[in-house]
Amino acid sequence: MEDAFIEFCGLANKNDSLKPNEVSFIEEICFTESVNFLVHLGFVVCSIVGLIVIKCRRRSVTTFHIDSGLRGWIHFPWHNVRWILTFFYIFISACCLADGILSQLYSMFDRPFIYIPDAAQLASSVLSIIYYDVAESANAPLFLVLFIFHWPAAFSINIFKIYQLYSQKFITSDLTFLLVCTLVTIYGSFLILELGVFFKKGYFCPGYSRDIPPLELQDPEKKFHQPYVNVLSQITYTWISWVLKSGYQKPIRMEDLGKLSQEETAQKNFDLLKMYYDKQKAKKPSGRAEAQDLAKVYFKAFGGPFLIASVLKIIGDLAGLGGPLCIDGILRFVSTESKESEKGIHFVSFWEFISNGYVLAFLMLCTVLLQNVCLQISYYIVIRDGIHIKTALQTMIYLKALSLPMWVVNGGHLTVGQIINHMSVDAFQIMMAAFMGYYVIAIPIQIVLAVLLLYTQLGYSALIGVSIIIVLIPLQYFISKQFASIQRKTMEYTDERIKKSNEMLQSIKLLKLYSWEGIFVKAIEVARERELKYMLKGAVYVIATCEYYPLNAIYYFSSSNGNVLEIHNGCFTWNRNSDKSVLQDISLKISRSKVTVIIGKVGSGKTSLISAILGEMMTVSGHVVWASANQPLAYCAQTAWLRNASLQDNIVFEESFDEERFQTVIEACALQPDIDILPAGQLTEIGEKGINLSGGQKQRVSLARALYSRCSVVILDDPLSALDAHVGSHVFHQGIMGILKREHRTTIFVTHKLEYVEQADYIIVMQDGKIEVQGTYDDISKQNPDLVKAWKSLTAKSDHEEEKDTEAEMGDEVSKMEKKPVDNLRGKLIQEEEREEGSIPLQIYLRYARAIGIFFTLFLIFAVITKQSLLAAVDFWLAEWSSAGNHSETTETQYGNNVESATLNHFLYGYIGLTCSGILCALLSSLAHVISGIRASKYLFTKMLQNVTTLPLRFFETTPVGRILNRFSSDFKTIDDQIPSNLERLMWHIIMCLSAIVINSIVAPFFLLPVIPLLVLYYFLQMYFRASSRELQRLDSITKSPVFAHFSETLGGLTTIRAYRHEDNFFQQILNKIDYNTIAYLYLNTVNRWLGIRLDFIGTSIVFASALCSLLTATLGYLQAGLVGLAILYALKMSTYLNWCIREFADMEMQMNAVERVNHYTTLPSEQQLKESQIGTGSNLTNWPQSGAIEFNEVSVRYDEKLDPVLHKLTLKINPGTKVGICGRTGSGKSSLVLTLLRIVDNFEGCIKVDGLDISSVTLDHLRQSISIIPQDPILFNGTIRFNLDPDSVHSDDELWEALEVAQLKPMVSELPEGLNTLMTEGSENFSLGQRQLFCIARALIKKSKITVMDEATASVDMETDAALQTVIHSAFLNSTVLIIAHRIRTIMDCERVLVMEQGRIVEDGDPQTLQQNDGLFAKLVKATK
Repeated sequence: MEDAFIEFCGLANKNDSLKPNEVSFIEEICFTESVNFLVHLGFVVCSIVGLIVIKCRRRSVTTFHIDSGLRGWIHFPWHNVRWILTFFYIFISACCLADGILSQLYSMFDRPFIYIPDAAQLASSVLSIIYYDVAESANAPLFLVLFIFHWPAAFSINIFKIYQLYSQKFITSDLTFLLVCTLVTIYGSFLILELGVFFKKGYFCPGYSRDIPPLELQDPEKKFHQPYVNVLSQITYTWISWVLKSGYQKPIRMEDLGKLSQEETAQKNFDLLKMYYDKQKAKKPSGRAEAQDLAKVYFKAFGGPFLIASVLKIIGDLAGLGGPLCIDGILRFVSTESKESEKGIHFVSFWEFISNGYVLAFLMLCTVLLQNVCLQISYYIVIRDGIHIKTALQTMIYLKALSLPMWVVNGGHLTVGQIINHMSVDAFQIMMAAFMGYYVIAIPIQIVLAVLLLYTQLGYSALIGVSIIIVLIPLQYFISKQFASIQRKTMEYTDERIKKSNEMLQSIKLLKLYSWEGIFVKAIEVARERELKYMLKGAVYVIATCEYYPLNAIYYFSSSNGNVLEIHNGCFTWNRNSDKSVLQDISLKISRSKVTVIIGKVGSGKTSLISAILGEMMTVSGHVVWASANQPLAYCAQTAWLRNASLQDNIVFEESFDEERFQTVIEACALQPDIDILPAGQLTEIGEKGINLSGGQKQRVSLARALYSRCSVVILDDPLSALDAHVGSHVFHQGIMGILKREHRTTIFVTHKLEYVEQADYIIVMQDGKIEVQGTYDDISKQNPDLVKAWKSLTAKSDHEEEKDTEAEMGDEVSKMEKKPVDNLRGKLIQEEEREEGSIPLQIYLRYARAIGIFFTLFLIFAVITKQSLLAAVDFWLAEWSSAGNHSETTETQYGNNVESATLNHFLYGYIGLTCSGILCALLSSLAHVISGIRASKYLFTKMLQNVTTLPLRFFETTPVGRILNRFSSDFKTIDDQIPSNLERLMWHIIMCLSAIVINSIVAPFFLLPVIPLLVLYYFLQMYFRASSRELQRLDSITKSPVFAHFSETLGGLTTIRAYRHEDNFFQQILNKIDYNTIAYLYLNTVNRWLGIRLDFIGTSIVFASALCSLLTATLGYLQAGLVGLAILYALKMSTYLNWCIREFADMEMQMNAVERVNHYTTLPSEQQLKESQIGTGSNLTNWPQSGAIEFNEVSVRYDEKLDPVLHKLTLKINPGTKVGICGRTGSGKSSLVLTLLRIVDNFEGCIKVDGLDISSVTLDHLRQSISIIPQDPILFNGTIRFNLDPDSVHSDDELWEALEVAQLKPMVSELPEGLNTLMTEGSENFSLGQRQLFCIARALIKKSKITVMDEATASVDMETDAALQTVIHSAFLNSTVLIIAHRIRTIMDCERVLVMEQGRIVEDGDPQTLQQNDGLFAKLVKATK
């Protein structure tokens, strides 16, 4: 035993040269180290045994009951503190071992006690955290008792060791003494921590029970575990490896990712932002927060994590200085001679330790690791914080939109496109600002540190560079101001482009019918050109805010009498800045459980009165008094608003489903026949805005929603205008006078159907924004008998008109679903968004290269290679200059100063020339990349825009507008901003890597040895990563579309949602959709960090290996000292550039997903448009059609190759100038006939001729421009009246005024201050529905086409205006062939010919009077209404 001790102490070879006191000290310190060794060895053995026991215990006994569903990790108290302290403990233990090894190297004899206990301590430090983590994971705190014995023992031994060293005059400059003092502090901290855990957990107390996992982990669906795993897993993101493993094996689905944790939800972050926003707003006297106030709100709500990330960034930047300092120390080390060994024991000093090249290589490894870890954590924090800001802001914008007054949306103050842009582009920009915001703090600190480092190396010369930076600050400030100004203009044009795109998509059906796609394409392209022009002037960097408007438009009071509603002397306006009130002197009382009818001419203020009652108008004076404030109201809008949901969901509308009540309402609204032909009945999906339903069907579904609701007050705004008389009568008697009367519900009913006023309990007559007369029918008969007489005169005309059984509509696209294949029986209309799987195809990259231009792409590559070649030449030139400087020192004494001067001039001029060339080439390269990005973006945008407008109407029926807008906004935001800059960096870093390999091969050929395995490892790592990252990027892109679609849908139905008081339900839905998108983006960010930290670790290891190889080679004399630094520097560059290459290539692939999505819409098959091969370019085409003769010859039509025909071998000939009425039941093929004539749907058999010319040989533009159509749904565009009547500007003002006069609009337009130049706002809500319908009639009159199609053009006007229009229309279209789709029989009874259709065939054809006498279907339709 004594021999072993002597051998351990290294005293077996002692000689007389050692003094007695030295031998005594060695024996004392050796004994202490022996005990220290045994303490750590004992802990290692005990911890290994403990690990085995815990593992066996976990196999035999489960931590939680299986059926409890509990899972996850338990964090013991001060979990993070222990991990951080342990990392420091491991580092100090490694330093102790290095100290022992160096001390041994400087000693002549082997003394194992110097380094063996330190090795045991290092093993003990590593095992301590492994043991703790296993015990914590098993929720077994009893096993922590081992630490209660270990920490005091280690603490005591090191205290005694300090005493021994201090007695030998050791001070803090001696590294050993310093390390032992540090260890005492660490062991003391561990001891305090362990006792705290012991007393807090009380795991030896009788009543102790294990902790329960956090609630978040008790839900198996919540799989995002970053906050709950241990610190090492949080740093390395190891816990998320399951996602990458799963994604490598198969494409990731949203279901695989689970649900979002509570901390990441939109609700949580919205509540936080809203709280600080309300506080900030309360501080303002005006009660409104400005842009700078919102910036303060963002910081107060989310600034905490931002500051933490900034601190970590600063720590990482400080650690980044370690690399250059260590390289400088290594150069000094290889330049000095090695120290001779001493016979006695030698303890290295602190300066000796940090001057050793191998120690510096280890410290460089540690500092680079610390830098990478801090930076990756800071990136994760700021990106997560940015996601929180984006989701909170999107939610806040949505909530604000729910309460926006309609005059804001419809008055042009804030368009739907602008609001959507706020939610998509602007919220994304604010998130990006959060990503980059902490550089505002970090960059100045980096500059200061860099200057200090340069000053230590170069002295006063470094101040020259600093002075240049200071001088350039005013210029940089000026440039930044210019950038901000340019960016504001860019965003304005972006808003305009998205607004026009949204308007085009919302009205695409009408654009196709009129062949106006080209007009809107040109308008959008002009906006795009302006946007790209400003993008070319500067970088895009913006923090956008949403302007806020007052929420409440009306003051409400409560009433306790028998009236549900009272208005006293009310004056109302749409715009608070308007000088004129839309409604004046409004006083009325709505009695409980009564039916109140509101009537009046077009533009008299009926709908405005309804809006005032709903609180959608600004109150100028007076009061609105409700019996019960804030009660829900059932509301049926004049223009039906439907959701992209099933027909049943549209009717039930957020209420509980009652089968009996539902069927009663269906019967009352005459919807059962329509439901019977739908592929999935009442569960059939309805497209956006009810695009796959007719106007009458949409109106009846909207009415059914009001009837189904249990609201005590029902407001119906002209729900019968789109219905024929028989269906309208059924709905009125069974629904309004039936269900509503039986349930004693108060009804306010706007109508043009004067035949129903006599059955009303109360009548209000509107005239010029005022109530002309009000009262019961008998009261009005006595007060104003002439008015009642006029009503009877108008209704008498319709009493003599026979009416058909069911309505027929131009928009009868529902017939397309009559005979769908079996796989569509579930009634799914909206198709799932396309999603490619696997890697981005090569053709997508080639597509982007072609968009740039092949020669321009080659020029880009050449510019990047040239730039990097010049930069590499500068490095070599400096190296040669340095070598020449060393050489000149030896020759200066021989040849004097002439050689030195010549050498200086040679290298100085060469350096200036190379540097200037490199700067110029870099500028040209960057400019070329900017131009290339704009070229590609412009090309791709134009191609997609032009193709989207030529897609079949079926595409827009099955694709939500929000999904298409997502391509025009978010995807092109990626193509505009991210791809060009990322492509430039990727190309530059690839060339940098190649140049680094070449330079390292020249300087140190042995460096090629680690390069090959490095490249192989990097390749497989990026392959493994990209498989998951690209799928997550696709999921992120796909899950954005429902957010925008829901937002757009909500903006279209704001009045309805608010009336029903369903704001909370819709708000919850947007929260769910935002959370759904956040899941994919959050995982995408986390797997990016997973890749980043691994690339950093691998790169750091390569740098460390390169440093060791260079040191060994230099020590052996094979490498000069100067080349050691160059080799390590380029090894460091090599690892950094390879890391960036992989990250940027992965980012590029994710971003190219936007090009892939855009390319998908660009390559979709468009409408068939053949060349004008059968007609000449002369007068025949110009004057065609000349007479308007129409001939169908054996025509068969189907909407899709998979569907059955809707027209069967139809043969028909219509003479020029004939007025033809078309009637038939729903699905009979009326609309299909007209759509086929316009080639909205193509025939697969037979041919259609107009004036003897096959229309398949005519371009779609020319065909549709030659035919006028007046649709049932009046659609006008954002622009002037002149633009809406004549968008091509080919008609004179006299022609426009003549058309307005015929359409009964001239008096109204003449009174407008700007006349024909009056602006129509988005949605044209500054005109009533009837007025909009009259504008559509005027539009058709201007064209003077030989063929005109009318889809009940006067359904939305009052009877008096209708009667006048019918006479005028017949004379105006005297020389035209007119096809009239019948809703009311009087519109076709005067026709020369009537077609009766049934199941895609013409079953009756002839004069209406003759057909009425026959016992056919037409006669039955007539008799059914008598």
